[in-house]
Amino acid sequence: ADATKVVAAVDKTYADIQSVKTRMTGVTGTLNQLKVAVATALPADATKGQQINVGFVRQELTKAKEAVAKFKEMVREAAENGGGGGGGLPNARRQMKDDKTRTLYERVGGDLNIETGVEIMFNKMLQDSRVRSYFEKNQRKMQQMRKKFFQFISGFFGGPALYDANNIKPAHYHMNITDYHFDVILNVFMNVAKEMGVTGETMMDVQVILNRSRADITTGCTVRMELSKKKNAQDGMDQLFQRLGGLDGVMAMVDRLYECVGVDKRVSNFFEGAKTQAIKRSVTDFLIMTLGGPADYRGRSIEDSHAVIEITDYHFDCYMQNAGRAMRDVGAEQDAVDEVTVVLEPMRKQVLAHHYKENK
Repeated sequence: ADATKVVAAVDKTYADIQSVKTRMTGVTGTLNQLKVAVATALPADATKGQQINVGFVRQELTKAKEAVAKFKEMVREAAENGGGGGGGLPNARRQMKDDKTRTLYERVGGDLNIETGVEIMFNKMLQDSRVRSYFEKNQRKMQQMRKKFFQFISGFFGGPALYDANNIKPAHYHMNITDYHFDVILNVFMNVAKEMGVTGETMMDVQVILNRSRADITTGCTVRMELSKKKNAQDGMDQLFQRLGGLDGVMAMVDRLYECVGVDKRVSNFFEGAKTQAIKRSVTDFLIMTLGGPADYRGRSIEDSHAVIEITDYHFDCYMQNAGRAMRDVGAEQDAVDEVTVVLEPMRKQVLAHHYKENK
């Protein structure tokens, strides 16, 4: 009997520690989101005298303080109860036992654990260069995304159906989310679930259920890219070059692209300095050649020209987003934008060859 009590006490202590770790990570995530919010609110050049939204920052600080206060109260109550059966921290491990008679929603701990997991996951996404550009939005947009993601996961796992699953495909159709990006997001979510104490068959079921959303999330990109590949292959690249407006059209696109990246603080530091105009001319020649125009490019290979630049998938994604915006701004149709994306996206491996080699 004594041995059983000792084992039970050790088990509960371990679960309490895991719960503290999870909640502390959630608090840290809240503070990091505040940091991102402040950074987003700051002007690109603070010397211009622009002002940040002080009221918004104060509101977010209040939320962060409340989160810290709740955490401290939880720890205080656990200490006063001495880890006894009448109180203490929530036993996350006990909440998430593998019980196939219950819904997956119940097996992972319900709304509280799902909401905490989503908060932690979003915080990790903002630190992951492979998918960061898809999650790094203004604070209001990120709050909406977190809310919808939480509602989707809750309903998808068998909880309250607060999000219409029919919206998933149209919401992601024009986003260039590939299987690569989906796998990164899935891997991060699974790691968060593991950190929160999800184990065994529940862990496997989480992965199976989430994978069912893969097609809805990636289909738009897959279909658009495949159609564009076929068109480029059948009609030739010269048709794309002409649809973009020929030399004048591509040059106008590059002009607009450099205007966009010049004010995008995520990548603007790569487009500053005395050599910017020379680089722009080189990029223009390269794109004219790549998109079906005259082959006048005489510069270095893609790998060599980017070898000394510290760029990641995040920067490449930001650049591609700006390229799409620039094309639309100068009047390119969405089909043409997709066809250009099909041509440029495979260059990711060449542009980031040095980065991938350094991070193996």
